[in-house]
Amino acid sequence: MPHSINQRMKSHFETRFNRMTTKRRDSLSGRLFERKVLLQIATINSGEIKLTYMETAKQYRRQGFATDALTWLCELADECEMRLSLCPYEVEESMNVIQLTIWYQKFGFVRIGLQDEMMRYPHATR
Repeated sequence: MPHSINQRMKSHFETRFNRMTTKRRDSLSGRLFERKVLLQIATINSGEIKLTYMETAKQYRRQGFATDALTWLCELADECEMRLSLCPYEVEESMNVIQLTIWYQKFGFVRIGLQDEMMRYPHATR
């Protein structure tokens, strides 16, 4: 895909991400999906976005909100032909790394390299 098309798709991804999430207070990083799931992303390059942090507010855990947020994020990445990467790690009172890895695999993420790093390519099967 030519570089200018990648740039437009990355811009489209970022615009839609910001439109569908809510900014937190100025002193706090990340954005909220449906005011329940905190998402932090970083642009790696014109074809890859990294999900650097994801956490559901304690009162909303185990109710499917993280699944909804990740489903939406994957659909947005597919629409924009973007790869998603992440590295699962435990947040207190959450799943452990093995459980998280299995959960992310349900969304089409695969392990890459020797670390816990995972990648999801556009239109990955679930």
